[in-house]
Amino acid sequence: MRINTKETIMNATERRKRFRAILAGDELVYAPHVWDPVSARVAEDLGFEVGVFSAHAAEWMVTGGIEMCRVTLTELAEQARRICRASSISVLVTGPFGFGNALNVMRAVEELENAGISALGIEDTALPLTFGSVMEGGQKPVYDADLKADSDAAKAVDVFRLINRIDDQPMLPLEEAIGRYRAALAARQDPSFVIGARSNMFVVGGTQEAVRRATAYAKAGAEAIWLTSPTREGIEAVHQATKVPLIPGGGILKDTTIPGSHEKFLITNGVRIASAGGANFTTTVKANYDALLALRDGLRAGKSIDALRPPVPSVEIMARIMRVSQDDEWIKKFMN
Repeated sequence: MRINTKETIMNATERRKRFRAILAGDELVYAPHVWDPVSARVAEDLGFEVGVFSAHAAEWMVTGGIEMCRVTLTELAEQARRICRASSISVLVTGPFGFGNALNVMRAVEELENAGISALGIEDTALPLTFGSVMEGGQKPVYDADLKADSDAAKAVDVFRLINRIDDQPMLPLEEAIGRYRAALAARQDPSFVIGARSNMFVVGGTQEAVRRATAYAKAGAEAIWLTSPTREGIEAVHQATKVPLIPGGGILKDTTIPGSHEKFLITNGVRIASAGGANFTTTVKANYDALLALRDGLRAGKSIDALRPPVPSVEIMARIMRVSQDDEWIKKFMN
């Protein structure tokens, strides 16, 4: 696993060149989810070079709900800009459905490129949702064979299935999807900005359809392909067919065999960036809920607020994340 140990300040083009260098390299980089300036700074502080800002996270941050395509392009670009302004992490935005036809995709590329992100993965799902197309109550929980129903891992899968109701939606006709990717490439101004495809081809169509679409997207110019919930066999098949860098998400990152063998398999089969999942977001919800629950119950029991304070980060960690030394330097330099 590659981790950056040097703190570097980069502009948007430098961050994009780093992202491209990772895609062209021979190492595997894990990318945690980021959703606001603080989460991006935490990831950067811990040495992560790439962060994923997903449509799921955008929906959570803007509407407080599950992903239902209710976030506007303006809202998505504004939040992406805040994340990019606050850190030097390379941000990959995944899942936006293009906000309409190929012309709308072009506008999305313009806005998100100007927001400072490093890469954009555009979906080939037929969205937004239409009448009668989504199951009431979401999809049924689907556990991997080696997950016990009451385990933490199974609970994480259950939460994901609760909040994600669109990955099994029909895909766009292939010709329309290709047109969107070609339009996205035409709208790009900075050649270092990466335009990729994000596809649920394994969820909806299986390996044969995945290979067909991945091959077509690569020929259309997609520079990386995000694969939702691929199998090992599926990753091998897509890699053999396209040679385009792959970014898997959803279930493929666990392995119970020889330590290190899974990373070797991924690298051998064209994977250069792997989503680390959104557990860091859902755990912040749990931490906030648990802290306020303890506060409420403690106050009801007559305890003082001071006795109910939850554990907090150290002063050193908070100072690094909030860039206190930078502010102090600027105050000394420009305000005295």
